[in-house]
Amino acid sequence: MKEMSNMTEQKDTIWIIVPVYNVKKVLGKCIRSIFHQTYTDWKLMLIDDGSTDGSGALCDKYAAKDSRIQVIHTPNAGPHAARLQGLKQVPQTDYCCFCDSDDELKPNALQAMYDRAAQTEADVVCGDMERVWNGCVVSKRKQIPCFAEPRVYEKKELIGEVYLCCFGGGGSFPVSLCAKLYRAAVLKEVMEHLEQGPRCFAEDLNVTMQLMPKVKRIATIGEVVYRYRIGGGTSRFMPTFLDDNLLMYHLKMKWSDYCTAEDNVKWLIGIELKNIIVTYWLMCAKNNRYPSGSLEKEVQIVCALPEVQEALTMLEWDRSGLPGINPLLIARNYDGICTLIRQKVKKDRPKDLLKKILMG
Repeated sequence: MKEMSNMTEQKDTIWIIVPVYNVKKVLGKCIRSIFHQTYTDWKLMLIDDGSTDGSGALCDKYAAKDSRIQVIHTPNAGPHAARLQGLKQVPQTDYCCFCDSDDELKPNALQAMYDRAAQTEADVVCGDMERVWNGCVVSKRKQIPCFAEPRVYEKKELIGEVYLCCFGGGGSFPVSLCAKLYRAAVLKEVMEHLEQGPRCFAEDLNVTMQLMPKVKRIATIGEVVYRYRIGGGTSRFMPTFLDDNLLMYHLKMKWSDYCTAEDNVKWLIGIELKNIIVTYWLMCAKNNRYPSGSLEKEVQIVCALPEVQEALTMLEWDRSGLPGINPLLIARNYDGICTLIRQKVKKDRPKDLLKKILMG
């Protein structure tokens, strides 16, 4: 590794890729956070993913003011396709990072991650992020260990200790694509040949899961580099939620063979799917939207899916998720499951209403 220094000489271009879809009201904050970077050798790729609210025109307006900004207008295809479109423009020899259009980079984000990459020769540098709600930073209960004590993970540690985070275990390393700096050559090799994954949910996880076995070294830094704006969540109905997660279940089962952790990885994947289907039922009940017509039918159809049946065989060793749900799932007590789901929805109604009012 190169000798550590307080500040690495600035010499490489960093490409920031931002998928843009109907975010006209908040896009300016995101772009201005990039203008304020202390590391100035950057290029910004704004990928207008078929916006209909004027976001595309706003992208063009910013590009006309700064030659470092490039804009690509595409039909709507989702954030992964937009990121890939931007990544194709990045030279193999440069670095790149992602930022969601409603989030922001901290002023020293690029400099801090670039210094760490140069000092450690890491393929990926991961920084910490702060969660922001209505402009206020939401305090953390505790700092994630890999940021409290920054580390450099070599190949053996990556596919053992760190890779477990992609399968519902570990919990000490974030799987999101944001708040990371990537060596472009490594990321392009993976994303341009990515095994098909979900379109709207867990697309970050799918990339990280297929990327991690391909990198030689990942480094973390304790510095907060990213501001994540809290909004939405699984309280609203997302039509592709279940299908995306079933697809991820199969991908996780396949890629888990690369993980050398001593933990029972496939067991963790099964437990995670169980918790996901409960979340899906709650989502349906809270929004009174059932693709099959009713909660009772939705519960029976989902429980009959081969992936779910496989996951349910692991439940007797698990105590996570909605209290009381596991015995009902094991016994296929559909009436009991529906009753518990409705009780949970009723209990959460005041909290959900308050959240809706505050979120506007």
